[in-house]
Amino acid sequence: MPRAIADDIGRAQDLIKRGRLKEAQLLLRKSLKFTPDQPDILHLLGIIALKVGDNRSAVDLYSAALKGRPGHAVYEYNLGLAHLRDGQFESAVVHLERAVGLQPDLSVVYGDLCLALAKSGRHGAAVEAGRVAVSQNPDDPAAHYNLALACDLLKDYQAALPHYERAAALLPGHPGVHYDLGVAYADRGDADLARACYQKVAELKPDYPAIYRSLAHVTQYSSPDHEDVHRLRGLLSRQGFSDDDRTDIFFALAKIYQDCGLYEEAFEHYRNGNLLQDRKHAFNPDEFARFIASIIGSCSSGLISEKRLHGSRSRTPVFVIGTPRSGTTLVEQIISSHPDAFGAGELEWFKQAGAALPEMLNAPVGFPGCMRQLDMATINGLAAKYLEYIHLLAAGQARVVDKMPGNFLYLGLMHILFPEAKIIHCMREPRDACISMFCNYFPMGVPYSYDLFKLGAYYSQYQRMMAHWRSVLTEDVMIEVRYEELVNHQ
Repeated sequence: MPRAIADDIGRAQDLIKRGRLKEAQLLLRKSLKFTPDQPDILHLLGIIALKVGDNRSAVDLYSAALKGRPGHAVYEYNLGLAHLRDGQFESAVVHLERAVGLQPDLSVVYGDLCLALAKSGRHGAAVEAGRVAVSQNPDDPAAHYNLALACDLLKDYQAALPHYERAAALLPGHPGVHYDLGVAYADRGDADLARACYQKVAELKPDYPAIYRSLAHVTQYSSPDHEDVHRLRGLLSRQGFSDDDRTDIFFALAKIYQDCGLYEEAFEHYRNGNLLQDRKHAFNPDEFARFIASIIGSCSSGLISEKRLHGSRSRTPVFVIGTPRSGTTLVEQIISSHPDAFGAGELEWFKQAGAALPEMLNAPVGFPGCMRQLDMATINGLAAKYLEYIHLLAAGQARVVDKMPGNFLYLGLMHILFPEAKIIHCMREPRDACISMFCNYFPMGVPYSYDLFKLGAYYSQYQRMMAHWRSVLTEDVMIEVRYEELVNHQ
């Protein structure tokens, strides 16, 4: 390497350390004109790109650096990190695993590998990588935090909690870590500790509306004159908040007024919050009714009886379906409390499989019409892929619970793939189910839940769909559980 180029690289490294990224970038790009493929220059430019959030450029720069210097563990690590931040989780895993393969003592890699594996759905492997990260860097808050997230995804909440606690202790001024610790406490039913965490977040970030919705959720109010009400009203009168922020405020106020028995005031705040969300989330009742009709028309008793003969005999999957707020979570928790059962949560697998099915079958029509073309090879292949997927989530348990309420739309496909798997249908009194959905904020979006008319239209089509499944599915495959009976007589 020419001495002048080496001097430029040294000066650029010093500028990067001092935060003078623009100067470093100009210097490196000038040097690159003389040595276009110099890997050290490309690598440093990648570091700058990553620091300023230009993840796509960082990927390109690190890839180019590796072409000039293949097998460089640090370059592989940084390329994996760039993919991770760019949301390309599978690619991130590939390069991060290469980095530790090349240099096993490169301890900084394991925490990011834990996160990449978790994001790509390999939760067990993520926990293993996270444990290595924590053992090698016991005072690294990111290592503890990523391991906690991985344990959460593996549904090992007991193992996750101490790592959330350690991350929060190492980062006392980080609101996000304390918020997640509060969620962990709330999920364990420890409202007092959750409240303390949320109050800490409110102190650190008082203009963060979502924290007040969480705080209201774990607090029992007796007076509308509470200080939280005055704080929320003050936030509501301010400009600059997004619709999601304002929804958080409305739902927090609604919960407080509901606790105080002021139901008209509570409902008005629920209505205002839902109105903001309804503008964002499209749901057309007529289109949904046509979709239900197409499923009913496609999934006849004859088709299901014919196709199910090719399905897997596995009884590992347990499908819990219904509507949101109908008791699906409670049923999953009851089943997964058994040592031989695992609660996998709400899996999108069947929705994604339905969307991919027309291309897989080279069918001229979409789902559900394409199900007529299902053949033995496709059925066996899909069943095998699903079993492989849930076995990655669970550690060999005899039963794995897939608790996606909306899977009631895919019971035909599910029963064809797994004719001996049990389906548990959770039912709740319709008005209670609908008002519970209306009064529960779904940040990820449940499009039909923000308008009472749309809720009613959706629920009537859900009932129509379930009536059809009762008539065409194999007898005794579906267990129907009433929410009210379950909570009163478990």
